[in-house]
Amino acid sequence: MNDGEKEFYEALRKMRAHKEHLGFDDFVPGYTATVEIEKVFKKKNVPSFKGTIQPEVIFLRFKGKDKILWITETKLKTLGSLLGKDWNTWAGKKISIFADPDVKRGKYTVGGLVIKAAE
Repeated sequence: MNDGEKEFYEALRKMRAHKEHLGFDDFVPGYTATVEIEKVFKKKNVPSFKGTIQPEVIFLRFKGKDKILWITETKLKTLGSLLGKDWNTWAGKKISIFADPDVKRGKYTVGGLVIKAAE
């Protein structure tokens, strides 16, 4: 990554700093973060993509981190296969997260976060 690209990603991270949810722009491309799950919780009536409201969303809070991770169906399936299907047992377990620019939303490539086994 050249200096101009580094500046671009740093500007994006600063712009998103006020956001509550962890997202693609919170990561430097090519960097994998290993985090410890502090808790799993649900929120009701969460504003979503294009102004819609999700009736209920599952989130992860990580030890020592300010932002929370919105758990999509794909992420939930991945977490279930890595950590087991009972999310009440996930606190204290570690996972790794990285930004993948090739993640798609429908037919569009939008970039996103990918979860894998802790490194």
